[in-house]
Order: sequence, then C-alpha cells, then structure tokens
Amino acid sequence: MNIFIYVRERIPYALDEIEDALGASLEGIGDVTGSGTGVAGSNFDIEIEDESVDPATAIARIREGLRPFDLPPSSVAVVNGTEFRLVSPD
Repeated sequence: MNIFIYVRERIPYALDEIEDALGASLEGIGDVTGSGTGVAGSNFDIEIEDESVDPATAIARIREGLRPFDLPPSSVAVVNGTEFRLVSPD
C-alpha cells in the first residue's frame, strides 16, 4: 500500500528529521521512500510492505511518528484517493 503525506504549509523542520521519526514509527511494516519540499509545502511517500496492515493501522502509526512535530491542521495522508487528517484541529 502506498501512502502520500501532504503538509500544505511550510514547516520549520528538516525533512530528514520527519523521515527518521516516520521510519521509526513504521518499523516492521513499511518505509519512507521519498520526500520533497516546495513553495506549497512538503510531501512524504510511504510504502507499507506488510500486506496484513490495514489503512487505519498504518495511519495510526504515522500519526504517532508525527506527534512530536507541530504540523498544520491541513496536513493529510492519502491512501487510495482517500484523505485522512493527521492533526486534530484546535
């Protein structure tokens, strides 16, 4: 399963910091396969290699990895065309 994370605003973190945190939270089920940044924000590409993992479990692990970062509420993960919010709005 491929998951695409979109952070739709600029963030004050290095991409490798976030990649490392995501990699640790996904250990044993998947990996970060790419990332990028631009004027509109940043993105992270994730591949879940364990076919027994459902999207809800993968999203929960991603949210856990992203918890230390103050990401904007517009941040989402996209799985098979469906968006999942990564941050609860205040």
